[in-house]
Amino acid sequence: MRTNADCLRSLKKYVSLGLDHLTGQTWTVRLAHESPDRGDPVAVVSSVGPSTSTAVRPGLAELSKRYHVACRLLRSSSAEAATLEGEVLADHLGDLFTFGLDRGRPHRVPLYVYGDAAFDSPSEQRDPHDFARVVDVSTRARIESDDLHRALVVAEVELQWRKVTRSTPGRPVEGVAVEATGR
Repeated sequence: MRTNADCLRSLKKYVSLGLDHLTGQTWTVRLAHESPDRGDPVAVVSSVGPSTSTAVRPGLAELSKRYHVACRLLRSSSAEAATLEGEVLADHLGDLFTFGLDRGRPHRVPLYVYGDAAFDSPSEQRDPHDFARVVDVSTRARIESDDLHRALVVAEVELQWRKVTRSTPGRPVEGVAVEATGR
């Protein structure tokens, strides 16, 4: 079942693969509630606000949720270099969600099913056609206030995916005859 937790963990996996591929560096990608450290480079993926649910048809809903991806780059040789490196990474993150990873599907994030898997366990279980749609993405880069030689890049991403809300075994009831009684 496609849960909010499955979507968050799938986004973490996608960001990890994307940052490693696009930058040529090995990134540590964490969820917001994991203990932060000053490791370099590091990205934190977190959900922002509530999820919304819209009925598509009986038994099927479309969920929507916003996420932040905050990337802390390696320390640069100067503030100017940090600014440029931040802007380059902001472009890479925008491209990751807009065009996909390495001939991937544009505006899609692969959804994995984690179910009862341990928190730190990866998942390879997924339907090859199961994706969250990227509805909106924005990126921005800035210099950290406590270290002018280090850039912080934030992407805000809104994802939508569909979820089966109930199962209907057998045939659905089409109609029931009702008789009026004269009481």
